[in-house]
Amino acid sequence: MGDSVVVKGKVVENFSDTEVSNITETNIIASGKPLPGFALVTSAQVNTEAYEGVLVRVENAQCTNAAAGFGMFEINDGSGPCKTDDDIYAYVPTNGVYYNVSGPVYYSYSEFKILPRFAADATYRDWETDRKSTRLNSSHEFVSRMPSSA
Repeated sequence: MGDSVVVKGKVVENFSDTEVSNITETNIIASGKPLPGFALVTSAQVNTEAYEGVLVRVENAQCTNAAAGFGMFEINDGSGPCKTDDDIYAYVPTNGVYYNVSGPVYYSYSEFKILPRFAADATYRDWETDRKSTRLNSSHEFVSRMPSSA
């Protein structure tokens, strides 16, 4: 991981999956590079070809279907639903819980989906902890209950 490479070959669609075939040359041009960050997107944006193959993150998205079939679950941040799949890392979500989900966007069986890579790619929002550490002020804004460091 962390290699920057140049690959020469032919870009083709294989069962709606964009890939490089007939590779004629591969060169590592740098090693030990930091991994790229994710693109912060809405759950609806995951369902577009623009993000196919891109490392994305959807934040504060509610699990709306924990058993969407074939190892998938569905999340929605209010912009529209998207699916996540267990092709790389299996995660068992809970309906109604809010999650932050990261991973590359993959397209298969006519659906775009996020593929979490490890446990840190599918984290839940702990609303109980948030409730205990925050309160609403008279303007209905969140104010921390945590002691200030001053």
